[in-house]
Amino acid sequence: MPLTPTVTLPRRAIALDPDAYTWKPLRLLNIYRVSLALVLLAMHSGGYIPHLIGRAYPQLFLGVTLLYLAAGVVAIYLGSRRRPPFEAQVYTQSYVDIVAIVLLMHASGGLESGLGMLLLVTITASGLLVTGRIAILLAALATLGILSQQLFSQLVLGPAATSYPQAGLLGATLFATAILALLLSRKGRESAALAEQRGIDLENLAELNEHIIEHMDSGIVVVDAKGRLRLANESARQTLGLPARTRNPPLESMAPRLAYSLQTWRAQPDHPPPTFKEPDTTAELRPQFVPLGNQGTLVYLEDASFINQQLQQLKLASLGRLTASIAHEIRNPLGAISHASQLLAESSELAEPDQRLTQIIDEHCRRMNTIVEDVLQLSRGRNVKPELQTLNDVLPQLVHQYYTGERIAVERIALRLTKETVRVYVDANHLRQVLWNLWTNSLLHGAGDEQARIVTITTTLGRLSDTGHPYIDIHDDGRGIAPEQVEEIFEPFFTSSRKGTGLGLFLARELCEFNNATLSYVPTETGTCFRIAFNKDTS
Repeated sequence: MPLTPTVTLPRRAIALDPDAYTWKPLRLLNIYRVSLALVLLAMHSGGYIPHLIGRAYPQLFLGVTLLYLAAGVVAIYLGSRRRPPFEAQVYTQSYVDIVAIVLLMHASGGLESGLGMLLLVTITASGLLVTGRIAILLAALATLGILSQQLFSQLVLGPAATSYPQAGLLGATLFATAILALLLSRKGRESAALAEQRGIDLENLAELNEHIIEHMDSGIVVVDAKGRLRLANESARQTLGLPARTRNPPLESMAPRLAYSLQTWRAQPDHPPPTFKEPDTTAELRPQFVPLGNQGTLVYLEDASFINQQLQQLKLASLGRLTASIAHEIRNPLGAISHASQLLAESSELAEPDQRLTQIIDEHCRRMNTIVEDVLQLSRGRNVKPELQTLNDVLPQLVHQYYTGERIAVERIALRLTKETVRVYVDANHLRQVLWNLWTNSLLHGAGDEQARIVTITTTLGRLSDTGHPYIDIHDDGRGIAPEQVEEIFEPFFTSSRKGTGLGLFLARELCEFNNATLSYVPTETGTCFRIAFNKDTS
């Protein structure tokens, strides 16, 4: 058994052998005919049972037997070539059987020879091989043949040579056999169809299980009682560093740490197995063992680092809600402090040094209020209301609003639009806030400490060459970002300026993710470039 099962989408199972109820039994029946002819020929030629076999008309018996033997050989040949069709061969051979057996019975003295019982085989076989009521038709023909033979014997030899009651009894037996064969044939074919359907269902279910196991996030490993690896899904192969296909290798040679953990668990099944790392892998694995009777052990492999990461995400989410609650509670006292500072600054008796202190209080109150607004914006940002936006029309409006509201020169922001119309689903307010943050960051941090530097921004709307998805690039010609700071720029409260809060890029990235878009830093030779990539284009 290979290490990895062949996993495909569920398909129709391989059907049962289509010849199992047609050509194969017909071939056996033809072999029976040839064998019967040879036996009759040998008995007649050797003088066995001389008072029964061919005693009335020896030459007729010999001729019919030879013809029957030849017919059987021809039937075997035609059956191997499968021409003519199956049902035509069954009908023809059944008619030949009836005629031959009636003639052999006549040549042997009639019903007393017992050869008429061979018709039961013909009727039964035809009823089982061919659907419908052909067996009853053949039984009727065979009965007519027997009665015709009795009538002919009466006309030629006299009433003493006939036995109509025995002929009637044999005819009734043939009809009963035909009906029984018909019922058995129907029952057998229904059972075969049911078995085939069950086989289809079982194979589809097995393939579906393999498909599910193969694509599970958790690693699945099956180890037999001898410690050999029998099955491993894609996740387990990647986690343990296993090759794609190996025929039942020892687990100890492929994953020694897992083999040791399995041995430890078998010795002490009540103790939880510890986490481990396989050589040449970085994942910290937490195994769970499930016995499979005497067949081996089923092993679930979970990445402990992934679980810890999920727990960390839950903690961060809880921390985010707590931070939003704290920020909300800070707003009122912060507003009171700012208002008191403004009233204090309006006092005519306040000395000039004290006036400077009120300015410091007011500046820090505004900075704190900005942080509070950004934190609250993160909690409100999850209420996304995406609408179909044509970026070719929206971007010029936003650029105009920005340099008008911020009172900056028009030439400070250049806009480049693709000729192709680009439409995406995005929350208009979120897009405005993201672009506002990026433009403000470029103007604020692009100049650095060089106050005389004039930073210009180029905003480009285009499509990614590899996926065709639309994107917006915000590229400035400022001093850029230091290489050692690139990994930290999206972290909350990270800033390289005393005027910033460190939440601008973090907030922008979160708002992009709320709208199924991504915000990333694009390395450039000069300046700084951030890219908003949209996942879906509806144009």
